[in-house]
Formats: sequence, structure tokens, C-alpha cells
Amino acid sequence: MSLSKAEELKKAGLVWEPEKGDWYNLIVCGTGEIKGPNLVQVLPFGVFCNVVDIWLPSLSQLLAEIEAREWNWTIRKLNGDFQAAGGGKYRLVLLDKLEATWGIKNRQFLADTPEDAASMALIYLLKNL
Repeated sequence: MSLSKAEELKKAGLVWEPEKGDWYNLIVCGTGEIKGPNLVQVLPFGVFCNVVDIWLPSLSQLLAEIEAREWNWTIRKLNGDFQAAGGGKYRLVLLDKLEATWGIKNRQFLADTPEDAASMALIYLLKNL
């Protein structure tokens, strides 16, 4: 999953409850003196680090978050000419469990990886529902 999508998920309100085996990214911000609870370590040469954690959920965790919000999904890799048909990309379609509606345009998410497609769908749900 891309870091930009992980940051969007965090901004959209996805709550991370750390579990053994989770992947996350630590972003080191700034130099100089930092006061407060975010000070976690001092690097050599007197550089102080304010560390922000960004969870990088796995595909199974993303899909579980979608399902926890009462949505079904289908995902597949597209074949064919990249320019003409989106070949080489992944399409995730959200399906409302109550509507069972296929093919609603704003509920289809196209990305280079299945994780990014799932994160786009989850961001949509977090922001719109």
C-alpha cells in the first residue's frame, strides 16, 4: 500500500489498534528542540525526532474494515491494453449488502495495486457514509 493512501486513511478517521505483525511507517519531522509527549528519541548529532506513526494495513485488514461497515466487495485484476482498458490495474467494486447493486460508478475504484484500490474504497466509506 502506498504511504499517501495510508496518510489519507488516517486523515479520514481510520483508527489503528496496533496488533502484532502490523506494518507502519515512522515519519521523522524537523530538527531542534521538541517538547511534549511526542519526543521519542534523540538521533546522533543532537537531532531531535518527533515521530508520527502511519499504519500500513494489509489487504486483508482493509477488506475487513470494509466488511465491518456492512459492505461487500469484489476485486479483480484487469487484463488487456493498459491505455484502452485499464489493463494491469485492479478494480474494486463496493456492494451495499442491502442494495446488492453492481456497477455504480462512484463505488468503483481503480488502482495499480489491490491494496490501493481497497484503501480508496475505504476512504470513500469513511468520508461519505
